[in-house]
Amino acid sequence: MTGNPTDGGVLPRALDVIFNSIGEIQSKRYVFKPDAYNGFDVQSDADAMLERQRRELMPPTTPIGTPKGTPKTPHSKKVTPTFDDLFRVPDEGRTDRVVDDNLYAVFVSYIEIYNNYIYDLLDDVPNDPINPPQPQSKILREDSSRNMYVSGVNEVEVKSTQEAFAQLMKGQTNRRVGVTHLNRESSRSHCVFNIRLIQAPTDPLGENVYLVTYHAHTHTHTRRGILWPLF
Repeated sequence: MTGNPTDGGVLPRALDVIFNSIGEIQSKRYVFKPDAYNGFDVQSDADAMLERQRRELMPPTTPIGTPKGTPKTPHSKKVTPTFDDLFRVPDEGRTDRVVDDNLYAVFVSYIEIYNNYIYDLLDDVPNDPINPPQPQSKILREDSSRNMYVSGVNEVEVKSTQEAFAQLMKGQTNRRVGVTHLNRESSRSHCVFNIRLIQAPTDPLGENVYLVTYHAHTHTHTRRGILWPLF
């Protein structure tokens, strides 16, 4: 799915084409907000700015069970590879089937199906070596349009291929890897990385999302575990 440095797979190529096409007409971060029912609400520019400030000032989460002043153990820290660690040739493709007087946003999520349960691979689970918390399974639901979706998963807004891959790498570190007699690295689970492209018209000045549009429209189609944008 990810390919190799000289011949990118379907995932990096799809992300490159999306961001090449909407790069100049992306909305500001947090203007679109998941509504927990498989749709998206639109926030005013002021509310989006307040949320950006709140998240930027939010202190990092301290792992449960770690007393204050406890020194970190360097060799026990799990290092997550980043997109910048990978050398690759980006795809220069793009589509002209975008609407110039609309604003777009991209959200990604990453789930794992393991032993008939669904888990969110983007959950921020505290690292407690003494009493490690058990991951909470998610529920499969049906929305008002009779589309199936996983309730309660994290949908993360990304502004570039690099940011999307950072979420993929984060999910990979949380993925359950089963040990078999044939291959210690073989997986006993199935994962789905979702890409959702959000679109909404702008106001008469062409600067902000038209707030009459309470629920933003999504262009998605499921194919082999990836939600493809329908340009």
